[in-house]
Amino acid sequence: MWRSPAFFQEFLNEQGMVGNLYDAIEKDDLSDAVIVALDILKKTNNIPPLVKDVKCKSKSSTYRQQGNKEYKSGKYQKALESYNKALMFAPKGSEELVFAYSNRSALLATCKMFQACLNDIDTCFALGCPTQITDKLSKRREESLKCLWMERMTSEIRYSEYAEQYLDFIERRNPQIGCASTDVGVIIESHVPKVVAIRDVKVGKVIAREKAFVSQLDRKYKYSACYYCHQMNFNLIPCETCCSALFCDEDCMQTCLEEYHGVECHIVEIFDELSSVPVPKLSVNAAIKFRNECESWEEFNEATSSLGLKRMKESEINDIFDGDNKLSLLNFRDDAPFKFGMVYNNSFGCAMVLHYLGKVDSFLPSRSAEKVAAVCGFCRLLMYFALNLTHTQILSTFSVIAPGRTEFSDVANFGVFPFTGKLKGACNPNVLVLGLNDEVALIALQPLKPGMELTIAHLGHWMDNNIEIGLRWRNMFTLYGTACSCVVCNGDWKLLRQTAKPTETHLRCLRKLNVKHALENFCLTEIESLYPKCCKTLAFLSDLPFSNEYIDVYKLFRKCLLDIQDQCSSNVMLDCSKDEDN
Repeated sequence: MWRSPAFFQEFLNEQGMVGNLYDAIEKDDLSDAVIVALDILKKTNNIPPLVKDVKCKSKSSTYRQQGNKEYKSGKYQKALESYNKALMFAPKGSEELVFAYSNRSALLATCKMFQACLNDIDTCFALGCPTQITDKLSKRREESLKCLWMERMTSEIRYSEYAEQYLDFIERRNPQIGCASTDVGVIIESHVPKVVAIRDVKVGKVIAREKAFVSQLDRKYKYSACYYCHQMNFNLIPCETCCSALFCDEDCMQTCLEEYHGVECHIVEIFDELSSVPVPKLSVNAAIKFRNECESWEEFNEATSSLGLKRMKESEINDIFDGDNKLSLLNFRDDAPFKFGMVYNNSFGCAMVLHYLGKVDSFLPSRSAEKVAAVCGFCRLLMYFALNLTHTQILSTFSVIAPGRTEFSDVANFGVFPFTGKLKGACNPNVLVLGLNDEVALIALQPLKPGMELTIAHLGHWMDNNIEIGLRWRNMFTLYGTACSCVVCNGDWKLLRQTAKPTETHLRCLRKLNVKHALENFCLTEIESLYPKCCKTLAFLSDLPFSNEYIDVYKLFRKCLLDIQDQCSSNVMLDCSKDEDN
């Protein structure tokens, strides 16, 4: 079924099984569709086996030796990731675990990451260091302590107080939406809430900062960033149970285990199978976390009995938009088009998840009556999430030690945001979503007037990525169910760029900024004076959003934000030799 869905559909028709699923889809309670789909998968023997990766000394040793080769070849980032793979596969308490930490400490010392090197050496001794490497590690620790001042001096050179404070978002919070400022509010139109500006907001103003309810790290960064908070870290530690997660510290690991990974850890390999069907990992983890935040299955079942627009019409504003309130996850709109086909496809993916979750100890109730109700409630929520959750892109940044520059990530992570994910989508938005690992900051990109609805670009701002026109249209449809034909998606902005002509007033404003000179001589220490000027000029050109002049100013605006993002995200790579297969 998973590799040939069309063939499977034909097979079900021949067996007379499709009718039962269609009847279940017609019902209001979508849990019925999942339960029927699971019954079909069992009867047709189409539940794929769960092939688990297990901790293995030989695999760990192989990855460590691979890291040694890459280290000697000067491919430091690849070596770091190979050592992290070695950690991930090393059994708890094994010498292979200590050797992986030891070899990683040598790499970090070579790259002048002395504090990180010392952290790994301390871990080696805490785990019980084998005698054959004790003297080597002691000498490395002594040398690293002597050189620690160099690393601290480099960090001070890169420090900008303005950049650090800019995204701190210390203003008065909105009493109904904890992640947002008092610059925004909510109005109700046709029983549906809409987020608007309630006062004049200038370009560059931070109007919200929100942490994801759950987030998903792109597989490209699986061996270089924290599974939970997404921060790139030189001292990642492995999950003790699975071979799929690394964490930046014990706190991140424990939090992730409590929220969802303690359950997900046992079934994480099924998501490779689910890549061919539309049941995102985010939806599963969001459902698990929501259950874990409920006191009991009774509370869970009661909460999930009302979902989507039906619930939204009866909910308070904080129940809809406040991410600290778990009920906000139940208030995403559920009126998407093409629903029948989406329910049909998702029912099989949700059924497979349900099958393997049922095998996780203590997740579902043991008593028969309670278990039936819990299964129905969880299926209902899982299907609702799979169909309706908006997955917001988180495009982060990182610094590269060699050759010493800051870059956008070339792939995006994703998160579920109860506030940001409910904002109206627009390909030329008035609010920019700035990625900060597992958080986002919302920044006014155009002057906002009272009553103006906030809009964001779900696929990222069109000037921040070079997505081909056809691919952008496809991604909009695949990820968000929107067949967009705007000037950005159909490419007409290129024609508008040629015809948009600035007035003399526009040009005078541009001359004051001198964009070309600012880009050529860009310096972190000048952001405090340059960025406000850039925001003012961008606001002045907001009536010419596709002109060459606006695009040039936006590039400078984004260059300033790139370094602000970088300092607030604290992501560092050793070099650009990342393995494309990771």
